[in-house]
Amino acid sequence: MPNQDLEQSVVIGGASGIGEAVVRELAGKGHRVIVGDIDRNKGEALAKEFSNVHYYNVDVTKPKTLQDLASTIEREYGNYVTHLVVTAGRSHPEATRLGKDNSQNVVFDNPDDVIRDTALLNLCGSELCVK
Repeated sequence: MPNQDLEQSVVIGGASGIGEAVVRELAGKGHRVIVGDIDRNKGEALAKEFSNVHYYNVDVTKPKTLQDLASTIEREYGNYVTHLVVTAGRSHPEATRLGKDNSQNVVFDNPDDVIRDTALLNLCGSELCVK
């Protein structure tokens, strides 16, 4: 039976950016940290740095991957989570360039599917994680 006295944190989007900083902070404080992220290379590299960090490939726009992660956590680490942090999100890679008229309003240059996918991740991702 897993040690339920241990702080057990799940960080979705934890392989880079703010999520990575959260993982490092929690791992340094002794938490078992379960990282869910779409970036396998960064997630696995981060998990190799800490004995108490475990990486799982997750895409928050695909609820099945979140359900699989929840099942894995229950099976491998016990049916409890003391902290859930969701930092998954992005802007479209093209958002760093100027728009057609040198404006910053590049959202108007993005194809509809890019806008839809980015909105799904940024607006619905957290709710799907909590569910």
